[in-house]
Amino acid sequence: VEDINLNTFSEELTPLRFKSLALVGPKDSIPPTHFQKLSAYMNAGGGMLVGVDAVNGDLQQGQGTPSMTGVETWLMTQGVKIDPTFLIDESCGNVTVQQRQGFFVMNNPKPFPFLPIIKDFAEHPITKGLEGVILPFASPVQSTGDSAFAYTPILFSSKVSGTVQAPTSMQVVDRRWTASDFPLSQVHAGAVVTNNNGGRIVVIGDGGFPEQGGGGQGQGGDNQSLMTNSLDWLSDDTGLIDLRTKGVAFNPLEEVEPERKNFLKWLNFLLPLVLVIIYGFYRNAKTRARRNQRAQQDYNQYA
Repeated sequence: VEDINLNTFSEELTPLRFKSLALVGPKDSIPPTHFQKLSAYMNAGGGMLVGVDAVNGDLQQGQGTPSMTGVETWLMTQGVKIDPTFLIDESCGNVTVQQRQGFFVMNNPKPFPFLPIIKDFAEHPITKGLEGVILPFASPVQSTGDSAFAYTPILFSSKVSGTVQAPTSMQVVDRRWTASDFPLSQVHAGAVVTNNNGGRIVVIGDGGFPEQGGGGQGQGGDNQSLMTNSLDWLSDDTGLIDLRTKGVAFNPLEEVEPERKNFLKWLNFLLPLVLVIIYGFYRNAKTRARRNQRAQQDYNQYA
């Protein structure tokens, strides 16, 4: 891994020197000369991972605002568009809200649709083994429709999702979400775009996604795997993906349907009791048979 400062890097960016590039979470505006170097790299068949914030969410201020670094405009020349809107989802992470109950202040988790948890993935080497990825304050991704690029979505929101225009006010406690807030389904949150020269870009509509996801209660846990899988695939080193995503990282019980949850609860409660009872009957029958056999032997001996 090597950090590249395009202000001082005088060499040409080539796939022979760099298997892949990562441009993740830029905060400042980027000059056109830098994009020219990146375009040349892509036209030479390079691979890039791009995670960009088209919007910013600030929970402390309760505000959501658009963000412009120039990356969004450059991505349009590479066949992909990031909408400057907030992706919201009924499948989402929680924020902790302090609520007073009598003399006590309680910390209660509250679902917050601006923290969508992605659990629907396309069948692709990048998403192999992923179970849940959280994308706070993410934006939708879509194709520009340019036939010079092959566009493949790989991350999808749930069937109950929507978008919110920026700027917007973010109310955690007072906001009451209804079905009308989630009119969309399967919104793209990440995609792979390939150009005619073999250049490939993995675009994620959230610049801070590698820093998120710890597998906490109700939170996605595969964010780091999404980043490393993307870089491995771009670098043609996909053999590591099978090893990295072998374990289960995200399977919260609260996501299970109520009927199945009740079934599993009673199964866990009753199955051990049933097994103990069956074993008790077996031991009792075996002991009785042994007692009868000994009694029969004693009878034959003294008869």
